[in-house]
Amino acid sequence: MPWYFRTLESWLALLGRSGLVLEALHEPRHPDSGVPLSLLLITRPQG
Repeated sequence: MPWYFRTLESWLALLGRSGLVLEALHEPRHPDSGVPLSLLLITRPQG
């Protein structure tokens, strides 16, 4: 949804404010078009 678009920077800031650290990032893509379909963020607690 275009109205829900967030930048990677805003996601990372939100994770930091929530006490989480990014471990991995995955962008599954459509097999035919190669367009990103989603953003998967794998996190862990800080510290």
